[in-house]
Amino acid sequence: MTGTSGPFRLPDDQPYWDAALRHELRVQSCDNCKESRFPSAPVCPSCLSEASSWKLLSGKGRIFAWTRFHRTYLPAHPAPYVVVSVETEEGVLLIGKLAKGEPSIGQVVRAVFETIPDPEGDWAICQWESESYDQNGGSRT
Repeated sequence: MTGTSGPFRLPDDQPYWDAALRHELRVQSCDNCKESRFPSAPVCPSCLSEASSWKLLSGKGRIFAWTRFHRTYLPAHPAPYVVVSVETEEGVLLIGKLAKGEPSIGQVVRAVFETIPDPEGDWAICQWESESYDQNGGSRT
């Protein structure tokens, strides 16, 4: 995926995208009640505090739900491909492409990042990979 304008980004989300470029998974966390949230918001939905910071997540979670797309919507993502909803160890639900492995509910996955070169500035996306696959894409024994 090259030469794209990248994902739609709001100013409040910039810390997420900066962290992703460093291959870190961060979400907004309330400084008052410690509730984590994604997407970001100007106030905490739990306690309405405006104080927040960006918490580093473990990058591990379990597949909560998944779907397989059989239609190509973007040339950079030819069908078929799988999109998963992952409940992180910290309890935040995140959605992304399953980069490697076959999905199943409850399956342990980890965050992996793809850095996308772009003339307007590189960016990175978080994807998910089954814990049963090694870094070279082969099954672990």
